[in-house]
Amino acid sequence: PDFTDEMEHILVAIYSYIIISNFLVPMYSFILRLQQENQVGMKKHLNILGLSFKAQTLALFVSYTAEITILSVLIFSLIGLGGLFKKSMSGCPLLLFLFIWIHGISSFGFVFMISSLVPRSMFPKVAGMWGTLLYFGSTF
Repeated sequence: PDFTDEMEHILVAIYSYIIISNFLVPMYSFILRLQQENQVGMKKHLNILGLSFKAQTLALFVSYTAEITILSVLIFSLIGLGGLFKKSMSGCPLLLFLFIWIHGISSFGFVFMISSLVPRSMFPKVAGMWGTLLYFGSTF
């Protein structure tokens, strides 16, 4: 008899949807914030005040990395408590956490690419929705 777990096949089919849906809202909010900063000209004002471009970029990267780390810990704990990946959680749970975290960090670069394609005149909410749809569409 074949003792295969049907739940594993189902999870493999929907895992990408689970991970992507968890990062849709942070991507939308981050694109929205970048677009609002571009429209206001926040970087120019901060340069006038003496804050260098490197410091601005570093602060942006640190804040986004902190957000993604907190979100990844939350997703990882929900996966662990829900018992979705029993074999992965018993074998090497750090790998699953790293996969979720690296996916979130790589979406950071994608957000910067999308924000450079969006014109300044576009409304921030429209830019956020457009960028989120582009992210969702590019994943599949």
